[in-house]
Amino acid sequence: MTTAALSGGSGGLGGIAREMLGIKSTSDIFLGILSSRTVLDKLIQEFDLKRLYGDRCMEDARKDLAKRTDISVDRKSQIITLTVAEHHLKRAAAMGKAYVAELNRLVAELSTSFARRERIFLEERFKDVSQDLEAAEKEFSQFSGKNTATGRCCNACSYCVSC
Repeated sequence: MTTAALSGGSGGLGGIAREMLGIKSTSDIFLGILSSRTVLDKLIQEFDLKRLYGDRCMEDARKDLAKRTDISVDRKSQIITLTVAEHHLKRAAAMGKAYVAELNRLVAELSTSFARRERIFLEERFKDVSQDLEAAEKEFSQFSGKNTATGRCCNACSYCVSC
């Protein structure tokens, strides 16, 4: 799901991110999301890492989590490797899964948000075009009412519409 949401040549979230931010690949987008403050804060809260690491503030906990986390991209295959170094293997595995779950959640949220904005834009455009069409129909109706044939032929033209 995550890959599908961000893939695509020029469409979708990946296309927008590549165009607007100059990001070269979907993996770069994922890497940015995984390293983001939003994801780090979510993991810190979920695993109570401030207490576990003995940190007083979130910034220190973010730095400690970043030191224990390695996120890299193989440039050839575009495969992302995520490694969490913790003393307890179960916690490390759970944290790795939490990174992926948060990535999926954020990508779904961003994709939904983009789709919603696009739908609203298209609805507004449709409304504007419909109003323009109604106005054109009204003008045409008025024009054709003024310029219809009187029922008599003036013989000055071949249509008998109005010379």
